[in-house]
Amino acid sequence: MSEDKNVVAVFVPVLNFPLSGTLENRELSHFFFGDTWTYGECPTGVYKKHVGVDLSATVDEEVQAAHAGTVRDIFTGQHSQWADAIVVENADGQFTTVYWHVIKYDSLTIGDPVTKGQQIATIANLGGNTHFHFGFRWGSYDSNLSLAGALPEESCGTSPLYPAFPENFVNPNQLIFE
Repeated sequence: MSEDKNVVAVFVPVLNFPLSGTLENRELSHFFFGDTWTYGECPTGVYKKHVGVDLSATVDEEVQAAHAGTVRDIFTGQHSQWADAIVVENADGQFTTVYWHVIKYDSLTIGDPVTKGQQIATIANLGGNTHFHFGFRWGSYDSNLSLAGALPEESCGTSPLYPAFPENFVNPNQLIFE
């Protein structure tokens, strides 16, 4: 007797680790994937979960694109304690990566193509809080989600609606890096 079984193939990209060295030799700092993070847009009492990984980093350290793609967003945090953030979408729109607490490199602008391993930023000086946040999200660029550093435990808000953690974010510790 045979049964029909659905087989789902998942494309798992091999990424360039965006900092020097490897993920394994970087100290995790601040928040891990899924840690409770209290900052955000939701009403009081709705906690958020961190959707990336915070890694130790040095001011002015080079940040490289984890994959080839297009710069879809640059949050310029000149008046923010978080500095800049950059979102890169892969060519097929299958996923995006976000790089927080950086200063964009040179004349990088939205719409620019980037190559895997290309310098896109340097680590920003956050005082005693200097670190690097890296996030990976399955799906095409979404102006409300791709820059997210955390999502609520349950969906909240209406304009925009913040979906519940983890939405389509993936723990970077489960990714494959060269």
